[in-house]
Amino acid sequence: MDLDDLLGRDGFGLLPVVPGRRRPVLGAHVVEIGHPTRWVPPGWVLLTTGLRLGSPADCRELVAELAAGDLAALGFGIGIVHDTVPAALVDEARRRELPLFAVPEATPFREIVRAVDAAVLDRDRDVFRRTAAITDTLTGLLDGPVPQQSLVHGLARALRCGVALHRPDGSVLAADPASGRAGAAERWTRFRGLAITGPPVEVVDADGLFAAAVRPRGELRAWLVAGASRGSVPVPLIVRAVALVARLLGGLAAAADDDALRRRADRAAELHRLVAGDPAPGPDAGTHGPPADRPRTVLVLAAGTALADAERTLDALRVPYLLGEVDGSVVAVVGEDVPAPGPPVAGAAGAPPVAGAAGGLPVAGSAGVAAGAPLGPGHRDARLAARHAALTGGGPVRAGDLGVLDRMVLEIGEERTAELARPLLAPLAPPLVETVRVWLAHRQDVPATARALHVHPNSVRHRLGRVQALVGDLRDPAVLAGIYLALLTGG
Repeated sequence: MDLDDLLGRDGFGLLPVVPGRRRPVLGAHVVEIGHPTRWVPPGWVLLTTGLRLGSPADCRELVAELAAGDLAALGFGIGIVHDTVPAALVDEARRRELPLFAVPEATPFREIVRAVDAAVLDRDRDVFRRTAAITDTLTGLLDGPVPQQSLVHGLARALRCGVALHRPDGSVLAADPASGRAGAAERWTRFRGLAITGPPVEVVDADGLFAAAVRPRGELRAWLVAGASRGSVPVPLIVRAVALVARLLGGLAAAADDDALRRRADRAAELHRLVAGDPAPGPDAGTHGPPADRPRTVLVLAAGTALADAERTLDALRVPYLLGEVDGSVVAVVGEDVPAPGPPVAGAAGAPPVAGAAGGLPVAGSAGVAAGAPLGPGHRDARLAARHAALTGGGPVRAGDLGVLDRMVLEIGEERTAELARPLLAPLAPPLVETVRVWLAHRQDVPATARALHVHPNSVRHRLGRVQALVGDLRDPAVLAGIYLALLTGG
C-alpha cells in the first residue's frame, strides 16, 4: 500500500490537505503524547487528534519532528479536539513537504490502522511467495555448466532489470544479455559514486541501484550490481534476491578455491612421485597429468617463475599437466598438445636473452619422455638443460641438443670443470678470448667470424695465430675441447 491507496480507500472519507509524493506506507500508529517518533518508525503514518497541540508553536514542532523522522504522512482527526486542521499545522507541513490529510470524526483510527496492517501483511505475504519462488529458481541454476553466469542471468530475469558481476577493479565477469557490458559500465560508474552502507545489500540508492559484495571467507572477490526499478518489484524482494545471489556466488568461489587447492596438491604429489620413481601410485594417480602411454615433456621453468603464474598459463591451455616445485625449481610435465619451447627471446639492451616459451611458459630446459618411459631420467635431463641455459645465458635448451662435452660439464659440475679448464685461457688477452669464442660459435669459419667481429679476415687469422702460439695447436681436438670447456664455464 502507498499513501495514494490509503487516501482513496472507500468508506474512510480521508481528505488530502497537503499532498505529497507517492511513497510506500509501512504501518500506522496512533500517538497523542510528546515526541511521537520514539514510537513511530520511518515510513509509517502518525494518526492524532491533536490532543496536546495547544498553540501554533506546538503544531510546528510536531511537523518538524515528523519530517525529520521521515514519516510517510500525518493523519489529523477533526471533530474531536479540533474542528478543523490547525492553520499552523498546514503551513508547516507545506513548508516541510510532509503529507497531511484529515480524518473525519466518523472514521475510527483503529480502522485505518487495521487497513494498513492488512495491506502490509498482504504485501509481505506476496513478497515471501515471490522470494520463495525466486530462491527455488536461482538455487536450481547452481547445477548448470556455468553457474556464475547462470545466476547473473537468472537474477536479471527474476527482477526484470540489468545485472552484472564485476571484479573489484570494475571489469566485468558476467553481464545479463539485455543490457550487456555497456549497461554494466553505466551502473558501475553510478556505483562508484555511492557510499557503502553495509550488508546484506551494501549499496542502495534512490534511483534503484542495488549492490552486494561477494566475499568468500571474508575476502572481497567481486561486486554484484543490479539496476532495478523500484516500481516494478518490491524493494524487500530486490534486496533479498540480490543478497541471495551474492551469497551463492560467494559459495561458488569458496568451493572453486577448495577444488583448486586440492588439484594443486594432487598434481604436485603426483609429480614428486613420478620424479622419484615411486612404484606405488595413489588412488588418484594419473587423473591429472598427461597419459603415461603417450610421449610427454618435462619442463624446468626459468628461475623466478611463480608457481601461480605457471598454473594460470597451463589452466588457460586446458590440457592435462603436472606442476610443482622440485629441488628449488618450478617443474611442469605436459603432453603432446603443448607446443615445444621456442627460441630465446631478446631481452633489454645489454641483457642476455630470456628463456623461450612452451605454450606461453618461460622454459629454461626441457626433455622428452617416450611413451611408457619413467619420468625420473627425463627430469634429470631437463635439469641439465636448464643449468646449461643458465650457464650460457641463453635458452631454452633441449636436453637432446646437448653435446657430450656439455653433459660432461653439467654432470661433473661447472666449478670443477672451470677449475681444470680455465688456466688454458689465462695467457690470452680479452680480445683474443672473444675472437676464439666467436670463431667456435661460427664453426671455425674465418670470414663469418670477421663479419661478426666487424674486422678483416686477415685480422682474425692473425689473432688465431697468436692464440695458437700461446695455448697450442688449434687443429688438435684436445686443445679445442679444453678451450670450449673453458669458454663454457665462463672463460
